[in-house]
Amino acid sequence: MSSLNKAIDAKILDPETHSRLLEDLDRVCTAAGVLKKFIYDPLLEHSTPEVVEWVTNIRLQQGGLALVGKRRKPIEMEMMAIAAACIRNFIDARVLTLQQVLRGMGEASVQTPSVLLIPNFYVPRMDDSKLPHWQTSQVMDLLITRMAAGKPSIVYIQDWAGVSREYGPAMQTHIENHYTILVDQ
Repeated sequence: MSSLNKAIDAKILDPETHSRLLEDLDRVCTAAGVLKKFIYDPLLEHSTPEVVEWVTNIRLQQGGLALVGKRRKPIEMEMMAIAAACIRNFIDARVLTLQQVLRGMGEASVQTPSVLLIPNFYVPRMDDSKLPHWQTSQVMDLLITRMAAGKPSIVYIQDWAGVSREYGPAMQTHIENHYTILVDQ
């Protein structure tokens, strides 16, 4: 049985409701930064019940979601699964690395998606280097602008204490005040 048939049998996809998505699946997945397999898979297969609940209510979310600590599954796969769940529900979601975000600052690919997922928002570096101040300010501006526009951002933070060192205490305070923080040990 094909992945598509399994997804239809499991009620993850409906051939009629999702016909346009399925017709243009390659382009949609490329734009979203998502492997096609995640369009067919239930989110719970790649994430936790807490994340599934948050994503189920994503249209009601005000700030964003911070996934903190070592995850049970590789974070890039979990984020692709989250984005795929959004896409199946007709929400424009894109998985972009921090470097893609910084390079594309001001471009539609960074500014316009309804949901922006950054799988390496904070991952400690081996050489203790930091982002330049002007780049941390750009990232803070992006998150605040998106929040004000009602567009949630989902970030992965491997080490919570490092956020303040990398981005400054204002970023940590912003995330604490406006994001749902889910810690996975």
